[in-house]
Amino acid sequence: MMHACGHNAHTTIGLGLAKGLMTMKDQLTGCIKIIFQPPEEGACGAKAMVEAGVLDDVDLFFSGHVGCDLPPC
Repeated sequence: MMHACGHNAHTTIGLGLAKGLMTMKDQLTGCIKIIFQPPEEGACGAKAMVEAGVLDDVDLFFSGHVGCDLPPC
């Protein structure tokens, strides 16, 4: 038996993405950031990261989440 929650899925997806990007590093340019937002349970981690300036130097942004029933902040 294992406890496989959203945190586990998000970490696995992020690490898989990083591994895949590393296989393509010679074809990529620019700065690539893979970030994980803090407190998922409150659903307000992304807002705090934007306010802290984590995305200030980002030209293109993709995001994902394994759940879709979180209320907006």
